[in-house]
Amino acid sequence: MAKYDFQVQLEKNASIVMKNPIDGTEIQTFGVKGQIMKGCAGKKMPSASPSSGFGPFLTRPDAKFFDTLYSFGDFYIEDLKRPLSMKRNPHLDDCGVEVRDDPSIAYPSTQYWSMYAIFTLDIPQFPDPQFRIFNLANREESPIRLKCRLNKPWGEEVPIRYELMDDEIALYPWNAQRGDFSQQCPITGGSPTPLALLKRDGDSTIMKGAWTAATNSWNWSP
Repeated sequence: MAKYDFQVQLEKNASIVMKNPIDGTEIQTFGVKGQIMKGCAGKKMPSASPSSGFGPFLTRPDAKFFDTLYSFGDFYIEDLKRPLSMKRNPHLDDCGVEVRDDPSIAYPSTQYWSMYAIFTLDIPQFPDPQFRIFNLANREESPIRLKCRLNKPWGEEVPIRYELMDDEIALYPWNAQRGDFSQQCPITGGSPTPLALLKRDGDSTIMKGAWTAATNSWNWSP
């Protein structure tokens, strides 16, 4: 059985832009609302590579590292009247690091996360059945990077607002049968290009509840 140090629930509003695979132009922006559930475990050594954006922290003695043991999300796209699901990409390290603002004092500190996700959108009314289910994912070089400030140990301070660090994150076609990124665009049949972008503009990620192994209880936002 997995040993979780933290389990958290996050309320997320996202902004996703669909792209034209032929010329790369932005077609339409959709608002997405829902929640993410996440389970994490602390560790002494980092599992992330420098490409995750954690390079400057890999050798800091005061850094605390975390691994994501599970992560999934349930969202809804109001404009399409359709659900959007999310799960962690099992092939890439979804992890975090917490570093002290002053190495000699535990708090305040800054926490960073590097996330890799697979998004699935089912559109049953789509005229061509082969394109009815879209699977999109972000690549290793484009993590979904978030950060927040902590004034107390993680889990004791609720709610916490996370900030998306990049202006946009490209989402590429994912082949669910192969369990890997598609080698061709499912629409054009050519080389895969980003079919959507996660935008910083319009993003809101707030941790509303946290369970900690230390207390064996949930702490919820009022």
